[in-house]
Amino acid sequence: MTDLSQSSSRYIMRVSSGILRRLDAFVEGTAMTPVEARILQFIAASAKPLNQKDIESEYGYTAATVSEVIKNMEAKGLIRRDTDPDDRRKRRLTASADMASQVIEMRDRIAAMEADLTRGIDPEKLDVFMEVIHQMTKNIPPKGQ
Repeated sequence: MTDLSQSSSRYIMRVSSGILRRLDAFVEGTAMTPVEARILQFIAASAKPLNQKDIESEYGYTAATVSEVIKNMEAKGLIRRDTDPDDRRKRRLTASADMASQVIEMRDRIAAMEADLTRGIDPEKLDVFMEVIHQMTKNIPPKGQ
């Protein structure tokens, strides 16, 4: 029998759980759900306009789930949906201007969490880790692929 007590997946899951707990704590006292906060941050951080498919790909959520979350986020004033000028069938998603201060606060908290997470790790080892984790991500394709 294989000893999984030292497996990479076990440690990745422990780190992931800790990260998710901290991210979920960001939304306490707000009208946002943790999923909405993650999607809002993803939209706000993007250098290019995003659409529903981008969110489905990033998080592995179904089209129906993303559609419902986007509808709720728009109703709460977290995001805007505008017609994509390149494809009128698609809708571009942008963070609402009213959310700018919350987006900045979340971004600052995420940066602090990242600093905590990587504290004491040699930069060269962190570079190797990033190469390894990127390959692991490629080895496990998103849901539905």
